[in-house]
Amino acid sequence: MILGTEAFASGLAELAVDAVRLVHLLAVAVGLGTMVSTDISTLRRIERPVNQAYSDTLEAAHDLMMPALLIAWISGILLIGIRTGFDVTAFSPKLWMKLMVVGLLTSTAVAIKWRVMPIIQAAHGTTLMEVSLRDKLVLATCAGLSMSGWGTALVLGASTFFKTADWTTLLVTVFAIYAGVIGMAIRAAFVLHRRVTDVIVQSRRIAAE
Repeated sequence: MILGTEAFASGLAELAVDAVRLVHLLAVAVGLGTMVSTDISTLRRIERPVNQAYSDTLEAAHDLMMPALLIAWISGILLIGIRTGFDVTAFSPKLWMKLMVVGLLTSTAVAIKWRVMPIIQAAHGTTLMEVSLRDKLVLATCAGLSMSGWGTALVLGASTFFKTADWTTLLVTVFAIYAGVIGMAIRAAFVLHRRVTDVIVQSRRIAAE
């Protein structure tokens, strides 16, 4: 009877851990999905004037990502406590890496609130194509950091391969993800700005003729 009770309690404990892990992965998936849909929406309307409806959509997306990030932190801390008892000597390289990634993701979320949203608000009545190169680079960098962060967090949380990976493997993988995504975002910003510059130059040339 005692063995049966212990087995039942052990099963409930494992079920609780699985529930926390599922909540954690769902929170990360919601954050990543929201980020991807927001980026796609922005690219589709990049040549259309920014209006209040678009600003409200971005605010709503940010308001959805922040609770997802908070839930990811809470559930992640619970999992750390369950697996390590908060003994830092028991932290694996993967765990340290994930903490750094989510920490950077949190900083990026703050940057989006205080740097990206003011740029969007100031662009009302014009298109994102017309903002300065500096602002384009801010938008691109924040978008790249956010996309990389959510994507990396999901990969580290869901993958069994990285569970026992060493620091070299983790660093190379994470650097490749961040460098690739941010690099593409920044390149896109330069390409878009060049397009605007070319149009302006052409318009001035036609006017001069």
